[in-house]
Amino acid sequence: MNDIKGRWATLGEEEKKKYVEEAAALRAHGEAQDLSPEMRDARIKMHLKKMKLEVSKLEELGVETAILSFDRQKSSLEVFEMSSRGATDFLDKSDTVNNFALHFKASSSAAMPSAREHVTVLVGKVKDLFNQKYKEAGGTGRVPYQSLVNQGLVIRVSGLPNSLTLKKPSFYGRNQLVGILQAAEEITFEIDHLALYKVVKI
Repeated sequence: MNDIKGRWATLGEEEKKKYVEEAAALRAHGEAQDLSPEMRDARIKMHLKKMKLEVSKLEELGVETAILSFDRQKSSLEVFEMSSRGATDFLDKSDTVNNFALHFKASSSAAMPSAREHVTVLVGKVKDLFNQKYKEAGGTGRVPYQSLVNQGLVIRVSGLPNSLTLKKPSFYGRNQLVGILQAAEEITFEIDHLALYKVVKI
């Protein structure tokens, strides 16, 4: 509230008038469509902050919780995620977040009809890139992700942006996929399997 008071004092009369009118409309109707984009964003942040606090309280009580939210009015594929530590581990090991984004993006407005295809294309390109790096490093076929999980095969990877680790491309978010493709030339695979490995850098 102190922060809000300070910000209110810096507003001009016209801006103050706009917010006063919006507040009056909300009291009269209480409808989301009465909110300006700025007020809507502020309202969303307020609710998400409350939810984050509740997730933390539930975790203290031994309850694992995962909350995913997707803003239909945003043009990006970003999913806002808040979760307890155990739930975060589950989300990292599954494709839940990506599927959540694709589901709602596929059913959103016709203004963005190619969103699902776009992410699918990104995932496919990263799959092809990883398979290429794997073959160039001496592997055969495609990257055996299950063997990596079971530690039957070790692949040391360098050059992935933002300290990312190797995992199935569908487990990465949209921005991560884009970053990997942009760093393709710097990515190096080193296979260490049955004491035999080969390093190839493109």
